[in-house]
Order: sequence, then structure tokens, then C-alpha cells
Amino acid sequence: MIQIWDDKWLPTPTTYKVISHPQDFNDFPMVISLIDEDSKCWKSNLVRELFLPFEAETILRIPLSFSLPDDKIIWVGNRRGEFSVKSAYHIAVDIVDTQAVGKCSSGDVRAPLWRKLWHLNLPPKIKIFAWRACKNALPTIKNLQSRGVVVGKTCPLCSHDCESTSRALIHSEFAAKDLKIFLSTAWFIWYNRNQIIHEATARPAIQIWESAQRLIQDFINANSICPQQVYPSQPG
Repeated sequence: MIQIWDDKWLPTPTTYKVISHPQDFNDFPMVISLIDEDSKCWKSNLVRELFLPFEAETILRIPLSFSLPDDKIIWVGNRRGEFSVKSAYHIAVDIVDTQAVGKCSSGDVRAPLWRKLWHLNLPPKIKIFAWRACKNALPTIKNLQSRGVVVGKTCPLCSHDCESTSRALIHSEFAAKDLKIFLSTAWFIWYNRNQIIHEATARPAIQIWESAQRLIQDFINANSICPQQVYPSQPG
């Protein structure tokens, strides 16, 4: 069964976790406890009481099965219902292509960037991260505040200015000139930032740089053996 506060069950990239402050509303903090078994609907009053307004609306929009089977997380990106980087990559490409068609008549100045990005010899997760960064769609403190989410006011990396995408990535000491190195390094900087927030752990700067270089080399080596089928594992 899915735990409300600990499991990743919300359709809210990139954490997929509830960010509302945990509340002890009973001794059974499972998602099933938010559902009325008689009406087969969400307990809307309870949901709105426990969660931030935008998060409550997200939960109430999740469709429920009338038969109420045991709750489990299903990935909608493929028929198996299991997440894969490949399926997420294809979803991102479809989104970009759809947006490009809508903008082509007026001319999208970023179209050359998108084309270059999707053709880079990088793991799909890096391309997706880079696309979200370019679209200012990363859940930085500034972006979360603009959506009414109550979070800290300072950058978790430097503890000074408010964290924005450019502050976290572009103006970071880790930024590099080469596009592949920059995007891979930016992904590891963001990964390190999430580790600081959610796990209270962090990598030293030199390790981030080395990990980014190793990721690119491992990806190139893997593709030389089995193109587009073998990808480096998640950094540990």
C-alpha cells in the first residue's frame, strides 16, 4: 500500500512526493485512508484539510477505480505500467514536438536549441533535465514560491540569494563551456541539491565534476557496444 508522506505517488515532477507538512490525522497514513469506500471518491474535505491548496486539487483530480483495488503506482508512459527512462524520454520529445508545431508559424527562436539538444549523445534523463531547465520548469525555490508553496527563502547551495534556475545552474561554479559537460554537470548539481534537501547529504564539488565526466564517458562507451539500449545507472 502507498504511504501518504513517504511514497512517490503524485503526478508532480520531479519529486512526485507530497510536500505539504505531515499531519497525524490517524494511525493509518496510507492513501487508501483518503478514499471513501462507499462512494468510491476522494474524501475531498479531508484532502483539502491536510494538503496545500494546489496539492489538494492535484490529488482530487487523480481518477479512482470504482472497484477500488489495492492502490499501487502505475506509470502511464507504456503498456506495462512500469517507469523507464526510455518511455519518459519519448513523452518529453512528443511534448516538445507538439509545442514546436504550434510555434512554427510565428517562429520559435529556441527551435535550433531543441534540435541540437535532442541530438546530443547524452542519456535521455540529461536531455529531459536540460529541456526542463531551459523552460524554467525545475522546482527551484523561486518557482515553488511563485506557485504559492511555502519553502525556504535562500539557496540550499550557498544559503544567500533566493534560488532560481539560473542561480542554481548558470551562475554556479560548476558550470562548464562545453555543452555536454555543462548539461551533465548541471544535472549532477541539481541531483546534489535534491540530496541536500531530501536526504541531508551532499557530494564535494570535485566529485560532482568527476561524476559528470564519468557519466558521459560511460554513456559513450555503452552506446559503442549496444547503441541506444544500455545506459549508465543512477548515481549512488
